[in-house]
Amino acid sequence: MLHFRITSKGETTKEQTHPYPIYKRILKNDLSKIAYNSNLVVAHNGTMPFIPIDGMNDTQTFILRNQDLIKQYEDFRKKIKMQKLTQSRLCFLSKKGNYQIVGSFEKKDGVLYSNSSYKGYLEW
Repeated sequence: MLHFRITSKGETTKEQTHPYPIYKRILKNDLSKIAYNSNLVVAHNGTMPFIPIDGMNDTQTFILRNQDLIKQYEDFRKKIKMQKLTQSRLCFLSKKGNYQIVGSFEKKDGVLYSNSSYKGYLEW
C-alpha cells in the first residue's frame, strides 16, 4: 500500500500520513504515531464530509469515531455503510498482505488506483 498525502483537511505532517494502525481499542495518540506494530492498517483517499477533531485529519477522525464499524471491514454491509459515511475510498491491509477495499478503485496492470491522476504519470 502506498499513499501520497495532498492535505485537504488537517496538516501536512508525518503524523498525519497514512496508513493508520487499527487496534482492538484505538486511542487518539495511536493515530499520530509514525512507527507502530499493527495487524491491520487503513489508508484513505478523498475528502470526508465532516469537520475533523482539532489536531487531526478527516481519516483519523473517522477511525476514532467509528472503531466498531472499521473492525468489521470485511462485512459487505459494513463496507456500504463506510462508503456512505466517508464518500470516498478506503483500503485495509493486514499484516499477512490481504487487503479489502471500500469504494471505487481503478485497476491497471494488476495495480489498484484510488483515482485516475496516475494516468498522466504512466504515460511518461
